[in-house]
Amino acid sequence: MLRSWRGAPLLRPAGCARARAFLPGLSSSRHDAASHRRSHKWQRVVQFPVDTIYGVVADVESYSQFLPWCLSSRVVRRTEGVDGSESMEAHVRVGFMLMQSQFSSTVTLSPRKRVVAVSRANEHLEELSFSWDFAPLGEEACRLDLKLDFCLRSPEHGQMWDLVREKVISDYLQAFQQRCADLGQQKRA
Repeated sequence: MLRSWRGAPLLRPAGCARARAFLPGLSSSRHDAASHRRSHKWQRVVQFPVDTIYGVVADVESYSQFLPWCLSSRVVRRTEGVDGSESMEAHVRVGFMLMQSQFSSTVTLSPRKRVVAVSRANEHLEELSFSWDFAPLGEEACRLDLKLDFCLRSPEHGQMWDLVREKVISDYLQAFQQRCADLGQQKRA
């Protein structure tokens, strides 16, 4: 049985058409080598309450403090929804290897359930969207479902992404989990 980085059993996604995984069976990737479009799904069980992991993912302004390759992150506008949801406009600047880029995104927060970001086109991407879905597994664990869809402007960028994808996503997921652990330690101190 597969285990998460903290020892809990991992759940496998149903019906993955094609999988490349940082943990076997936990991701799926779809793309046509000739296409600039990429779609990826990851699923992971983490040993943190939904409130904790959701709070870290929703705290876009703090991304530059803990995410690798995130050079800056700021929220420029927030709007409260009538159903308890929140929408924000955010600017995140990232750098990896020789590339740097800024993403201007609309981020929609559904407390304790979902975070969705849709970015506007930039110099490297025609479109970018990602969603985090959170499902509680008791009081101290939850399942994360992360979906990433994007369309690159050039085939060279697609080839670069294909080479570094697993490391980038694995490092990002690890950074979110480490942030949860760090915040938990600060609360106990």
